[in-house]
Amino acid sequence: MKQFKQILWESKQTLGNNISIKLNDPKAHLWVTRSGSTKTVGSVTKEFSPHHFGVTVRDTNTLDPQYLYYMLQYVHGSKYYENLANGTTNLVHIKREHIANIPIGQLQ
Repeated sequence: MKQFKQILWESKQTLGNNISIKLNDPKAHLWVTRSGSTKTVGSVTKEFSPHHFGVTVRDTNTLDPQYLYYMLQYVHGSKYYENLANGTTNLVHIKREHIANIPIGQLQ
């Protein structure tokens, strides 16, 4: 049986097919830190900030927002964003596409 990490990285479907990502979205399900240090960029929170990417699940029957929260915590903890972030050593940024292009298994 494959581990979750293998499924996450080997699949061909991306997270962007199932979510919308907007700046300054107070109605989003969760928020991803858009800029900060290499350790904080990409971290996930449930507190609104107009400077974070708001992530909203398009169909909650397909993807549970709480599951997505934990999945994005795992992605951040695995240092997924470290090589993708742009900027100086002390202040880096990620793009909306970096979140949208996260590979996921087939959701049904």
